[in-house]
Amino acid sequence: MKQIKLAAFTQEGGKLCRTLMGEFSQKGYVCEGYLPQQYLTENDTLKGFGLSLEQWTKKQMETCDALIFVSSCDFAVRTIAPFLKDKISDPAVLAVDEQNRFAVCLTGGAMNFGAELAKDLNCAKTVYSEKGDFTTLFQPKDWALSHQCTVLDVDAAETISEAILDGKSVSFYAQLPVASQLPKGLVKSDSGEMGIVISYQNELPETVSYETELRLYPKCLVLGVCCRKGVDTLVLERQILAVLHRENIALNSVAGVFSIDSRKDEPALRTFVEKYNLPLTTYSSQELLDVPGAFEASIFAESVDGVENVCERAAVLGCGEGELIVKKQAGNGVTVAVAKQDWKLDFKEELS
Repeated sequence: MKQIKLAAFTQEGGKLCRTLMGEFSQKGYVCEGYLPQQYLTENDTLKGFGLSLEQWTKKQMETCDALIFVSSCDFAVRTIAPFLKDKISDPAVLAVDEQNRFAVCLTGGAMNFGAELAKDLNCAKTVYSEKGDFTTLFQPKDWALSHQCTVLDVDAAETISEAILDGKSVSFYAQLPVASQLPKGLVKSDSGEMGIVISYQNELPETVSYETELRLYPKCLVLGVCCRKGVDTLVLERQILAVLHRENIALNSVAGVFSIDSRKDEPALRTFVEKYNLPLTTYSSQELLDVPGAFEASIFAESVDGVENVCERAAVLGCGEGELIVKKQAGNGVTVAVAKQDWKLDFKEELS
């Protein structure tokens, strides 16, 4: 659920804050409202800030999905300014006057959440600080966030968004199948001035070339990993990265790591998933043996774990519907396999 924090600084502002909390809660949001201690009433639904305004704002900017100031726009801007990072990670921030007549959307937040909230405020007038907040045209950053794609180049995302808003065509190349028409502003082409690339590979075909390129990495791959107990942490990491490099696979497209229960507390494996912020899922021997398919057998692996091929079976099971694209690669006491989920590009929402 989306987390919304509201802040007011006067008695009148507190009244609006309580009203908005009730309305947003009814819409399914998780809401908390804050007011200086001297304005709180007995059994108030609002809370005191408990920290300095600077500390409180820093905490909310790092944790909530949206922050609404019942204050002047100038006050809100000066309060959040030290804690703004980028358009990918910043929450939506809005300023609304105490009579709820005017709202200013200062930052859009993920998937233009700020624009969505501004509509829910039902103000007589809403002002947007970003072009993308009020457009129905395709916005690559927001699409990527809502479709579990990794965005590394925020500047390229903004440049291409501006081009689309200005009515320019942007080239589009995808390694994965596209299940719908492309939204307005995108044209299938592997070259041009600006282009969006959706691929799980690091190296692309030589024909794919753009002056400004926005690479989106779909989280469509899973790793099956097994290792010798007590394997060195650096050895395991190097072996996994070597397989990905050799197979031209981007680590940014890996959604998770899968293994057998007997390795769930293996220090080297734990260190790897923590370092690269990947979830680790393990299965019992029987769960792995029940996976249908033909897998390369290892007598040694079967004698240790009761499963003749842990990494391939774990990858296929963790993948769900999909396919094994890299069979078992073994070296230095580590085995690695890669499976690809049945992942299709869908722009139906953008076309509606």
